[in-house]
Amino acid sequence: AGANGISVVDAGSEVVATHGIIDVAGRGAHGVDVANGGKITLEGMTISTADSNSAAVATDRGGGTVSVFGGRFETSGFQSPALYSTGKISATNLMAIAKNSEAVVVEGSNEVVLRDCTLSGARERGVMIYQSFSGDAQGNQGHFAIFGGSLSAGEGPLFYVNNTHALIEVDHAKLSAGSGLLLLAGEDRWGSPGRNGGHAVMVARDQKLVGDIRSEKSATASVELRQHSSLQGAVDRASLSLDAKSSWNVTGDSALEGLTLSGTTPEQAIFGHGHTVTYNPVLPGNAWLNGKTYPLGDGGVLRPES
Repeated sequence: AGANGISVVDAGSEVVATHGIIDVAGRGAHGVDVANGGKITLEGMTISTADSNSAAVATDRGGGTVSVFGGRFETSGFQSPALYSTGKISATNLMAIAKNSEAVVVEGSNEVVLRDCTLSGARERGVMIYQSFSGDAQGNQGHFAIFGGSLSAGEGPLFYVNNTHALIEVDHAKLSAGSGLLLLAGEDRWGSPGRNGGHAVMVARDQKLVGDIRSEKSATASVELRQHSSLQGAVDRASLSLDAKSSWNVTGDSALEGLTLSGTTPEQAIFGHGHTVTYNPVLPGNAWLNGKTYPLGDGGVLRPES
């Protein structure tokens, strides 16, 4: 238990591992663990873990830097993501499967950046960004980005944010949420009840988004559609911003907090398919709507909430 395959600890410590196999079996045993400013580069590595709380690659207290090029990671245990970041993790051309966990977890003001990777999570969520205040990670500005490649979640939201602020960037990636819930800014066991909602900003570029967007009582969610992006789903207590080349196909009655359109109209940018979309008329950002009701493309209306 707790026996990591490779541990890199302290600034100035650095490892390069190429085309090898790391196979760990114990509970709380990571394939690779980097802490307190250590650094590791992984090239073409095969990493597997078998028990709970055992990420394929993790950064720990004090953070660190992990650079991954190619390879295959697989985890089997509960709460054992492929990547757990309390530092900076970047990966290119990686295939990673978490059979009983999220694919990626980011804690605190830290990040994971993926390029042309294939990742899947099977349980609870696809990507979780949060702050536990356990002391392992500082700050409350998490960052996750995926450029190309694919990301899927077998259950729960594809992206989940709790007790922190998060920037999520998606660019020309294949995204799949088995639950139909794309983004949830939620409340959970971390932080103070009633004040621990997540605050999520998702920026999509040249991206097809499928699934619902939702935020809970003390949380906020905002989605920006840019450069020919589209959203197919319903929205509950979240804000949308669309440029002139992007669109929203509404799949269920929706409640917007804010709506921003650039160079277009509600009828041109939003296709209601017979559904009703409400907006908050008292928010300053919605002043341009003048408290009016607007028709939507393919039927449906945009109107102020009661």
